[in-house]
Amino acid sequence: MAMSEANEGDLLVIALRPDKSVMIIIAKSGSTSENQLLLLFGTAETTFIINTNLASKSVNFSTRFILRGLGVNV
Repeated sequence: MAMSEANEGDLLVIALRPDKSVMIIIAKSGSTSENQLLLLFGTAETTFIINTNLASKSVNFSTRFILRGLGVNV
């Protein structure tokens, strides 16, 4: 299980997809993936955040690149 590979300080993203399925993403602290996810979700803070406004976010090249890297088709 992926959680066994996670460490304190790693980024945990729990996202609800449009089809109501849940995507859980874990990124190592300080990694490129962590930085990309923080950019994608519009936060520089790594605290507990609920962002319900992503449906209106435009999908530009960098957003599409990050999402495709996560296996999300846009």
